[in-house]
Amino acid sequence: MIKSLLVIIAVVALIYFLKFFRRIPAKDKPKAAVKYGLYIAAIVVIGLVLTGKLHWVAAGIAGILPIAQRLFYAGIRFMPFLKKMYTFKKQSEQQSKQSNPPAQSSNMTVDKAKEIFGIKTLESSEQITKRHRELMQKNHPDRGGSDYLAAQINEAKECLIKHLKTS
Repeated sequence: MIKSLLVIIAVVALIYFLKFFRRIPAKDKPKAAVKYGLYIAAIVVIGLVLTGKLHWVAAGIAGILPIAQRLFYAGIRFMPFLKKMYTFKKQSEQQSKQSNPPAQSSNMTVDKAKEIFGIKTLESSEQITKRHRELMQKNHPDRGGSDYLAAQINEAKECLIKHLKTS
């Protein structure tokens, strides 16, 4: 009977706490979460002391301490290695940025664009759009095509549409 009553009280307290926590502004939630988390931990420890079950918690902490100690010492031992790995990764990223400058766009001519699209005369922008769609469906990188071909097709479309607007 007492256990059931304690469970009901705990559920009601949890519901009340969640409603209260929702009303806290977003910027204050992390601070409030730490504060109320410590309150809840203190209540749990007091409950364990009163029921005589605290020895299980102490045994768990005593079992974790040697493992935590070994992990701490291993972390200290591997710190120089991790630092070297981090600096190596950073240096390789900088070198790849320096060795691969952004690609310059080639000067696309109308004749070259017509050749890419496989057309002899320009009729309308709808013709160009339709042909562009067909070529991209065949040569898109997501469907096994290459990035280079897709870029050339896009550049040819822009060139042809620009040429149509100026003529």
